[in-house]
Amino acid sequence: MVISYARNFKSSRGFSSVDTYAHLIKGYTSEEKVLHQQMIVWRDQEYAHSDSLPNDIQVYSNGGYSRRIIRQLLEKDQLEMLKGMVNKIRYEIGNQINELKGGGLDTPAK
Repeated sequence: MVISYARNFKSSRGFSSVDTYAHLIKGYTSEEKVLHQQMIVWRDQEYAHSDSLPNDIQVYSNGGYSRRIIRQLLEKDQLEMLKGMVNKIRYEIGNQINELKGGGLDTPAK
């Protein structure tokens, strides 16, 4: 879920700059903006490129080793917030489609 959400805000797969997608998240609260940025960091460092940060490696005397792998888990309240964030993006995309068709504004999804 983190990768699917955050990928769209990366220049390699999604928009080329923050300005390009800023209108999609303009309805975000300050708390939602913090989660938005955090999910992009989690995507880059823990999910999509988990080897981008040094990992703790435990080497055992028998020649074996283990590597600590961290995966940030979303809490229930974060998942609920993410659901609302995605609905806001869908609302903005719907408005853009309606504007291209010459129509009016949609009502936001709940």
